[in-house]
Amino acid sequence: MFLQLYVIYFMILFFLCTTAALSVSLIIQIRKKAKALQYKEAFCHDYLTGLSSRQAAEIYICGALNRLNTAAVSAAEMPASAPSNEIVAAFMILDLDHFKEVNDTKGHMAGDELLRQVGQTLKNSVRVTDMVGRLGGDEFLIYLAPIDSEDIFCQKANQICEAVRLLTKDTAVTVSIGITPVFRSGGTFHDLYEKADAALYKAKESGRDCYYVG
Repeated sequence: MFLQLYVIYFMILFFLCTTAALSVSLIIQIRKKAKALQYKEAFCHDYLTGLSSRQAAEIYICGALNRLNTAAVSAAEMPASAPSNEIVAAFMILDLDHFKEVNDTKGHMAGDELLRQVGQTLKNSVRVTDMVGRLGGDEFLIYLAPIDSEDIFCQKANQICEAVRLLTKDTAVTVSIGITPVFRSGGTFHDLYEKADAALYKAKESGRDCYYVG
């Protein structure tokens, strides 16, 4: 009788220890997965605005350009195809004018709140097929696709300038936008970024609160 009780006691103890070990292992796995999700979220989204991060935006646009480049190669081998200089998208860099004054006069918390509001305004100004990201500081990036004419991105740039103007009417903050069209022939992220960045400085030189196509 004593031996049977001892065996039962040992079996119960073994079961409890095994369950505890499994529980600890499960907790560790859950923590690892949660940390991995946190890293993924931090990589994909800007912590302040919730928009796409710079890295995620670049990956997204590079993917879109790779598809264009592949299609362009295939189209070149066909007798009748769409012209390679046809506009299919637009690459836009946006920079807030006089944003530093907000941080200097109202504090960084007010500046962060304004960046969040601007991010939401930009997101509300485009379609679900378009990509909006934050490059860092007070710079943003928009990739408009698909489009089929320069008029579309020019109208959109005007709408964004007006929307930011309304949002920041109690401050001196406006937005300058540099735009470069994306053609069916494709291209590289680096080239588009450089062209849009150069166009942005042209917009700044032209008085700010406007866009420039380069």
